[in-house]
Amino acid sequence: MKRTLQPQLVQNWTLAGMKPMHRALVRRTVQSLFVKANVAFSLLWHVEEFSHWETMLRPGVLILDRESMLDAIAVPPPNSPSAKEITKEVANRSINQIRLLWSWTLQGKKDFLWCTELSFAGVIHDIPSLERWSRACLGKAKQVEVPGNSILAGIQLPTLSPCTF
Repeated sequence: MKRTLQPQLVQNWTLAGMKPMHRALVRRTVQSLFVKANVAFSLLWHVEEFSHWETMLRPGVLILDRESMLDAIAVPPPNSPSAKEITKEVANRSINQIRLLWSWTLQGKKDFLWCTELSFAGVIHDIPSLERWSRACLGKAKQVEVPGNSILAGIQLPTLSPCTF
């Protein structure tokens, strides 16, 4: 990706606080559906720990691990906004981002009742829910335009002139 000077449409997928095995499962599922969908944009993956609230502001898709989110809300860092302020800010930003809670447990369906208050669209708790949400997000999530590769823009190729001896 970003091998041209032309701007490209991308769909951001942020995987926050997830174990490597779960990240691989999500990426493989989304990539296989993406190939079949034949869409006119690219996927851009972000893997982060859920220690920054900036992940909640990136347009596209955010899949957030349940334990990481509960830890972040339970013990806010010093000088951080209150839980009410965070909830209000998260709700205001929800129009640009589809947020999904990763709750890979037998009780995962029950998390939907409380995560909707934080403007999550749903819960991924098993393979069928992962496939359904991946398909829905590929079709509905916002795409953003990113500029072409800035390194390529700065490269000047030498011009060849005829050799005169």
